Amino acid sequence: MGTLQQKAVKGITWSTAATIVNAVMQIGYTSIMARLLDPKAFGLVATSQLIIRFAVYFSEMGLGKALIQKEKLEDSDVRAAFTGTALLGVFFFVATLVAAPHIYRQFLDDEALVDVIKFMSLNFVVTGLVGTSLNLLRRRLEFQTLSIIEISTYIFSYAVVGVGLAMQGFGVYALLSATLTQSILTGIIAYALVRHSVAPIFKWTAYKGLLAYGSRMSLISFLEFISNNMDTFIIGRQLGARALGFYNRAWMLIFLPIINLSTSVSRVLFPTLSSIQSDIERLRRVYLDTIKFVAFGVVPICAGVAVASEEAVLTLLGPRWTASIPLLQLIALVAPVKILMTFGGIICDATDRLQTKMKLELVYIIFLATALLFVFRDYGVIGVAIMVLIAEIFKNIAYAFVLKRILGYSIYKDVVLGYVPAAAAGVLVGGSIYLVRLLMPATFIAEVPLAALGIDAVVGGAMLVVGLIIPTGAPIRHIVWQRFLGKSKLASKPILVRLFMPQ
Repeated sequence: MGTLQQKAVKGITWSTAATIVNAVMQIGYTSIMARLLDPKAFGLVATSQLIIRFAVYFSEMGLGKALIQKEKLEDSDVRAAFTGTALLGVFFFVATLVAAPHIYRQFLDDEALVDVIKFMSLNFVVTGLVGTSLNLLRRRLEFQTLSIIEISTYIFSYAVVGVGLAMQGFGVYALLSATLTQSILTGIIAYALVRHSVAPIFKWTAYKGLLAYGSRMSLISFLEFISNNMDTFIIGRQLGARALGFYNRAWMLIFLPIINLSTSVSRVLFPTLSSIQSDIERLRRVYLDTIKFVAFGVVPICAGVAVASEEAVLTLLGPRWTASIPLLQLIALVAPVKILMTFGGIICDATDRLQTKMKLELVYIIFLATALLFVFRDYGVIGVAIMVLIAEIFKNIAYAFVLKRILGYSIYKDVVLGYVPAAAAGVLVGGSIYLVRLLMPATFIAEVPLAALGIDAVVGGAMLVVGLIIPTGAPIRHIVWQRFLGKSKLASKPILVRLFMPQ
């Protein structure tokens, strides 16, 4: 047990470090490519990724997750996972090549999308061949190795291949080549480290156990994929690649740093909550402390980004992307609601409330699809962003009532009042940046957006510290003190472990 915990602690540390490094690199890469490529290129890639991901959930049938989850792994399981994913990868590659000329108009009425989809379909073959090695590394908690692979392949694939091809005028294929190159390099390195058997196996008994678990997880993941990409589909189908490019880059600016960090937290939280799922009191305490702490970090940042959206877009994307400014303001409001809701989903996963989670996803999909189809005609991309915000709020409220039944907390006392420190910090950060912007010369932001953004960041950071010090920040100080500095066996562990491991 000690060895397992040590691996988990080491894995969390490396996973978090890799997440931070990748978030910084992705922002830099986005900033460079936004200046080299037209917004339409990003719209084509976003649409092709949507189509490819649409099939990904069936191209693996959850075999990878089942490989990680299974308690005792046999050689036949590894062979079945490799054989299944490899054959499915080839099948979906061929199917996509055949279907691309016929399906592109359902997503984006632009013939250029056909060749983009065909190029992207190569990922099916690559992921089918390399997925088993990567999942075996995850099963062994080799997150240090995975993090080093991820960072090193990203630097070469995106900084060298992607930017290099963009400078040579390859347009959208510079983006696509970077993605494919990283997948190939990652697979080669992973297999070199995990030399599993590649001998095919075709006995049904070898697949039965893996598919029993994997198929259910695939269905839920697929529903989440639909709900998370409904807006992308509607904008691409009805408003075109250029509008989608502006919308997609606005999402990336706020979500690259924040969603990546929340993903690191989720990786820690899910196994932790699963291990204490029968202890409702501890489950409730860890969950409530988590959402309070994450909200205190996310809400002020998003409030600051919403106010400073102009300088953020001009600095990171450039003057051609000014249409993304109002979108970033709205998406900065969506982000905290969406991120905090993921922890409700983790509670459902950990306590085996998969049917409840499935119902919530279906209701959300129907509501959002109906709303978007009526809104976009009159209000365009802005209307889509507003409806996504409304839908996320309602979904969060629904999760609050579901979790009340599971955890037995008070929605007003434990959840609503629990968000007061985050809301207060958000007002402090957003309000202070707004006042500073009023004092700036009228042309200062347009002429030197980087300097303006730097001032915003300094002021916002200072106000976040103030938010922690003032009386409303007392609950967060208590969580930090108890989880970080409390006299427990975890006191010497890294911050994320101390925060989320049950005490």
